Formats: sequence, structure tokens, C-alpha cells
Amino acid sequence: MKILNLKRVAGITLACLMFSQPVLASEAKVSRISGSNRYKTSLKVASEIKDFDNIILASGKEFPDALSASYLTKDGSPIILIDEKIDDATINLVKKAKNVYLVGGESTIKKEVFESLKKINSNIKRISGANRFETSLKIAESSDLNSAILTNGLDFPDALSAGPLSILENSPIILTDGNKLNENHLKALKKVKKINIVGGDSSVSKDILKNLEQNIETNRISGKNRYETSMKVAKKFKDANSIIIVSGKDYPDALSASGLSSKLGIPVLLSDSKLDGLSREYLSSRGYENIYIIGGEGSISKDFDMDIRSLYSDERREIYPSELKKLIDEDNVQIVDLRKKEDFEKGHIPGAINMNNKEFENPDNPIDGEIATAEQLVKLMESRGISSDKTIVVYSGAKKPQMAPRLIWTLRYYGNTTARLLDGHFEGWEKAGYEIEKGPAKEKESTVKYSIGELNKGINVDSDYVLNRDKNSILLDVRPTEQYEGKQESKDNKRLGHIPGALNVPYMSTVAEDGYFKPASELRKMYEAKGITKDKEIIVYCQRGHRASHTWYVLSEILGYENVKVYDGSMMEWANNDKFPIEK
Repeated sequence: MKILNLKRVAGITLACLMFSQPVLASEAKVSRISGSNRYKTSLKVASEIKDFDNIILASGKEFPDALSASYLTKDGSPIILIDEKIDDATINLVKKAKNVYLVGGESTIKKEVFESLKKINSNIKRISGANRFETSLKIAESSDLNSAILTNGLDFPDALSAGPLSILENSPIILTDGNKLNENHLKALKKVKKINIVGGDSSVSKDILKNLEQNIETNRISGKNRYETSMKVAKKFKDANSIIIVSGKDYPDALSASGLSSKLGIPVLLSDSKLDGLSREYLSSRGYENIYIIGGEGSISKDFDMDIRSLYSDERREIYPSELKKLIDEDNVQIVDLRKKEDFEKGHIPGAINMNNKEFENPDNPIDGEIATAEQLVKLMESRGISSDKTIVVYSGAKKPQMAPRLIWTLRYYGNTTARLLDGHFEGWEKAGYEIEKGPAKEKESTVKYSIGELNKGINVDSDYVLNRDKNSILLDVRPTEQYEGKQESKDNKRLGHIPGALNVPYMSTVAEDGYFKPASELRKMYEAKGITKDKEIIVYCQRGHRASHTWYVLSEILGYENVKVYDGSMMEWANNDKFPIEK
């Protein structure tokens, strides 16, 4: 059987899921556009745009006036960032341009700079007002002002997110203080029929439009932070086959990106330099052909490139909510929910089967939590109508994320190579706004067969193996540090502490606040900082083997470590047997 390829899952067909001759979608092309500084980067972006008649010049040091300049790129014109000293490359562009628009007053771009540029090209025009708000209104005068975008001009993030939207909807960006519209605002917006507000209530007040006389169609686009807001704007570009990613921590690269966004008709996504779970979910949902990263490695690290390539890799094992949504109606996909029954019945992914971890443990083993026997697993799966010929997708809840990897580990041990884990779990599905089914699980046919494959004995070891392990192997305790150090009482253990020589990396340190796994590059750095590297044998344990299975999944399935084993007995066995050494 071949592993399901999840690259650009929008193109996956039923053949992909049959694992015989999967249709492989092409990998997204990742390109970085950057120069040695923000000014050189803006010139690099301009060289990507290639054919343009006009250019926009904006300050590379002061963002206020430049924030609303994105609208001027509507004909595909680049924004070139400048300083007091204009370099030769910029001068050459000014010479060739039909029209040059300099955005900002003399406090932002000095009169001397304007005059020197006018000698090079007489078709230069300064667009400026008494302040950033008035400058945005001056730019808006170049439109018919049937529609507009309101955003907070006191900081840059929401205005940057609004830039691509202003081109998409032919709506200029009107900067406000977030609380009220002044007389000039009201005058300019007199004929407006539609307004998009970009930013939350704390950024742009709910009452900001109360003084407008006409009835206006309004729409607010906002997320819990600048990154989610930019993602919601990006979703407006329904037909885009490419995307631009820039740092959301500063304004220059995002401003430079406006021209390329306009030329190609594609969105711009703000990033905090990490490819977090929500971003991975979004990118996987769209299947972009081209991803442009604008800015140097000081802006968006090279790890970001690596994480994007991992997202589109054939080797990726985890699946994202948007990908599961596209596959959910296929006959050969079976979904397993490992949350408590009461949580399952309150809401679950449509068609899911509900299990709990006790069902794939061995009740006859004196060590609580030990893996089920082959016979027990076959009986369980067949009783639930789960066939070994189908792709099993497993999820749990964000509060107990170890349950899903535990089942994956169990299935891998018994030879199932195709089961998938839903990154983000149920909460990720719910947050994405996908359909939720309520009530008990529907009965599945029990006539199916589940076959055990070739045993993967190398991922499960016992106490003898731990006692006699190679001196170069790494023993990894993934319990909370208080338990590792023996500072927390345990009703299950006679003795407190950890196995001598073990390192401690709590399993939850691999999970981000949004419930998704942290980016692979971040996980790799975390483990390598502890000396936990690919070339070593790693034996993972916890209390019952469940949390150890979670770390096994991270190391083996996300990072590609090839020699990771779970000590299944874990502290349930070790701490309660006096013949085994222990330390605090």
C-alpha cells in the first residue's frame, strides 16, 4: 500500500484513496523575493512585476502615509520604498515611468527629495494631506468612491491586510482613528454604498458609521489577531492559485508586496515567522500552485520555507480539517473520535465512530494501559465496522491530544501504515466552521474484516530492553516536569521520580495554543537542543504509554526519526517494581 499523498488535496480524487495508483498533485512552488534591506526588497518585487507604466514611492521608515498606498497599485504598479538618499536602481525606474506618485507629506519625504526626483521625471505628483487620515482621503479621490474600506490608521497590521482587498473590490482604504469619522471623512463617504471594516471592535468601533446619513451595506472582517484577520481577507480571493506571505511584525515587506498582489490578483498573508497550525490548515485547504515569500531571513526565517515544503511533502502523515472535509464522503475513509461519549454526542465530525482508549488496551495484562493483543484489536475493529482496507482518520480533543496518537501507534505496531491523525483534532474542525453531527454514533456494518499486517516490533519495548539498553540510546520521560522530578504525588505509583538517566521533555510542549502541533522546524530545534537527534535510538515513556505515544508520533511521523520506541509499561510498571532503579 502507498501512503496517501496530501499535496494540494483539492486535486485528490478517489483513486488517491485506493492506495494502488494514487494521482499525485503537483507540489507548490515556493519562491523567496528579498534584497539586502527593505529598499532592495521593494526593488526585487518590482522586478517580478516586470511590465508597468507607473510607480509609487513611499517612505521606508515611516508607515502612516504609506498605509493607504496599496490602492494606487490597482493597475499593477509597484511600490518602491525610498529614503533620503535615492539609489541608482530607483532613479532608473523613475526615469522610465510614465507617472510617479510620491505618497506622504514633507515630514515623511522631504521637499528636497521630491524636487530632485522632479528633475528626473516631470510627471511626478505628491499625494499627501495634513496627516495620515487626510492622505488616505486624497488617495481615495482617484476612485469613484462607491465603496470603501475603513481601518485603524494608528497602527499598520489591519491596513496592510486591507491592501489586497482594496484592489479586489476596487475600494480605497480610508484610515481612521478607530473611534469616529471627522468632517472630511463624512464628506468623502457621502456617496458610498458599501463599506468593509477591517479589524475588530477594539480596532474600529461598532459606532463609527453612526453619523453617516445613507443606508450602507457593511461587512466587518476580523480575527483574534492580525494574522487571523489577514487570513480572513485572503479567503476572499476564492479563485487565486497563488499567495504571498510576508512578516506581520513590521510594515515594509507587506507594503512592497501590494504591487505583486495587484498584478497577479492574489492575496497577502501576514505571518509571525512561524507556519502555525491555522496557517497550515488554510494553505492545505487552498492547494496553491505558487507561494511567494517576500522578505529576507531576518523577516521570515528559512525554517518557514522548510515547513511549507514539509506541508506539501509526500511524507506527511497528519491530515488537516480542510483535507478531511474533501474526503469525508468517500466510502473508503473511516473516522474515529476518541473523546468521551458525552462530548462525542454533543458534537462530532459527521460519520465518526466513538471509541475510548480502554477499548484498545489489554484488560488481561496486570500492567494498566498496555497495548491490546492482535486478537483483541481485530475483534474491536470488526465490531465497529472498521476495515483494514480503508483509511482510518483518528482525532481526539485538544485537552487530551495523546489519545489519537496512541491509537495510531497501536495500529502501526500491528502493521497499519495508512492510518492518519487529524491535526487540530475536533476543535480544529469546529473552528474551521465545518459541519458537526450530534447524537450517538450510527451503527456500522459488522461484517467487515480487519487484518493484522506485519508486526512493527521495533516501536514497542519492555522493561528488560530498557534495563539493558545501549549506552548511547536516549531515554525520554514525557510527563510533566513535577512528575519527572518526583515532586508530585501519584496514586498509581509506589515510588516517585524517573528512570535514571532519562531526559525530560513534556509531551504538551509539542502542542501550540491553537491545539495544532507546533511547526516541524520548531519541534526539531526543541529536541536537538536537548541532544535528541535523528541518529540516536530514543526510548520514550510516561505513566501508561499514552503520552509517550504522542511524543513517538511527533518524533517518528512528523520529524522522520527512524529509531523511536515506546516503553509501554512506563512508570505504571517501573515505579511499582522495587527491583528497578529510580531517581529524583
